[in-house]
Amino acid sequence: VIDLCDVHYLRSSGLVAIHTIARLLTGQALPDLEAGWSAIHAIEHEPREAHPHLKLLSPQPPVEKVLTLTGFRQMFDIHADLGAALAAF
Repeated sequence: VIDLCDVHYLRSSGLVAIHTIARLLTGQALPDLEAGWSAIHAIEHEPREAHPHLKLLSPQPPVEKVLTLTGFRQMFDIHADLGAALAAF
């Protein structure tokens, strides 16, 4: 569970970090973080289904908007409280 309640802005580096954590949790190869935009473009090729090993918790409205616009809302379950996030595993 990644708690986003105190995150007020999410930029591309944050999206790459969440994507990298998701890949770590499933044993997939990690994107080359030194390759710049190719790390961002790697996200575009991910399946648009809820990730089984990672849940996002309480994003602020601006962060939730970024998650929606980038397709992360489809890739990760988003929960308003910790109990619901933990129960979703």
